Amino acid sequence: MKIKKLTEYLDGGTYEIFMDNDESYSIDDRIQTKTPNKIYKGYPEKDNSNLVENQQEIKNILLKCLDEYEFKPTETWDFDYAPHIKKTLMKS
Repeated sequence: MKIKKLTEYLDGGTYEIFMDNDESYSIDDRIQTKTPNKIYKGYPEKDNSNLVENQQEIKNILLKCLDEYEFKPTETWDFDYAPHIKKTLMKS
């Protein structure tokens, strides 16, 4: 599994990791969230129904993928979110 793309939403701190197997994971770093630093399958649902059950296992996989990720900007405004995502994952 490899990372295709990293992004951040303008909701106060949700990062999303798009993988090469067409899956995506979000890390909740929103202000005043009730699920800080938790991992979701896709963007967090209001009822938390897509919260990943095996948090530690997925966290380890994502950290490994982030270590292997090479940031390749295609536009001048592209930003490397990898260090911020790693720091957020390490909080949990």
